[in-house]
Amino acid sequence: MKTEDELEKPGDETLDWPTKGAIKFENVTMRYRENLEPSVHNLSFEVKAGMKVGIVGRTGAGKSSILQTLFRLIDRYEGTITIDDKDIRDVGLHLLRKNIAYIPQTPFIMQGTIRENLDPFHRFEDAQICAMLESVRLHEYIPRLSEEVTDGN
Repeated sequence: MKTEDELEKPGDETLDWPTKGAIKFENVTMRYRENLEPSVHNLSFEVKAGMKVGIVGRTGAGKSSILQTLFRLIDRYEGTITIDDKDIRDVGLHLLRKNIAYIPQTPFIMQGTIRENLDPFHRFEDAQICAMLESVRLHEYIPRLSEEVTDGN
């Protein structure tokens, strides 16, 4: 079984990236296995810094494939994907994956605390998280960040 690329690459620790969030796909073709037809074929688009984008389409249109390619969960692709003009193949997987995010169509939570679900890398203070919850008017629904949650099963 083929392993993923390096989790960390030389220079990652000093790289301040991404700074703007501009994403560019250039002629990207992706397939899940060598003998399968491409799930994404010759896709090119640009997301300018600061834009919010929704990917819509029918079942099988390639929405999930685009995201899996962006996060390099699937590395079988041709073409170029850049974020802030840097090829995503030139950075380690940890740096890439901890600096980009998406909101899935089907919500999910991980077992643990509300705080761990909102900030899994512990990058923010409780006050910052509470301020964010207040800014999106969810603070009244979350009594304590330390409250345990489950997946509902």
